[in-house]
Amino acid sequence: MKLTSILILTFLLANTAVSSAESETSVQEITVEKGETLSKISKKYLDDPSRWKDLLKYNKISNPNLIYPGQKLKVPGFLQKKALASVILKLGPSKYLTESEKTWKETFVSLKLFRKDQVRTEAKGRLQLQLNSQSVLKIEPDSLVVIDDGNASNASTALNLRQGAVMAIIRNGGQPSNFRIRTPATVMAVRGTQFFASTDAAESLMGVHEGKVNVSAQGKDVLVPEGYGTRVETGKAPEEPFKLIDAPIILEPSASNE
Repeated sequence: MKLTSILILTFLLANTAVSSAESETSVQEITVEKGETLSKISKKYLDDPSRWKDLLKYNKISNPNLIYPGQKLKVPGFLQKKALASVILKLGPSKYLTESEKTWKETFVSLKLFRKDQVRTEAKGRLQLQLNSQSVLKIEPDSLVVIDDGNASNASTALNLRQGAVMAIIRNGGQPSNFRIRTPATVMAVRGTQFFASTDAAESLMGVHEGKVNVSAQGKDVLVPEGYGTRVETGKAPEEPFKLIDAPIILEPSASNE
């Protein structure tokens, strides 16, 4: 009995130490910069900026006006922003812009992207993003994408394709897809596993390789099945789905024809 009690006590102490260490490592320490207000700090570092009172409480600050440049604040893990995507492949030049900054910076592999962050590829640039839903987004040259929203717990993703083209490979583990892409002309609700979309100021185009995509614009919904696409002019309803042209098959010349 005595040995059992000692083992249980040792186990509890070990777990307490691990939990304490994890709690400490998940805390982010920040330094208040000149011109930063509590509102700006909350938007920059908190997953939900409306929880600024929790930030004050954690730092034992009773007056929200007692924030000054050079001050050290701690942001616990449960309040920190959650990454919604990360860069897994980079080819050529591309840049990103965070919600709290005004300067575009060069992307890099393993870069984490958060809510309202933007990525932009240049004329010879391509990116692949791993989304928190485990889906993959391929971004083509001359494209601009905004990470609108997302939630790892229900594998949801919302993107804003402002210009250019993307291809998405949806991995939902057999669960219903909760993946949306917004363009200047339309909103696409994805029910499939592979599709592409492109947009410019005049129109948006999309096609489905696998599954289905519901395309909405101007109060009209069009369900685009596998092997079909649609076109949406800005300010107009989606066109009826049309069959996609199969990619040409390139045959190697046989030895007898050489």
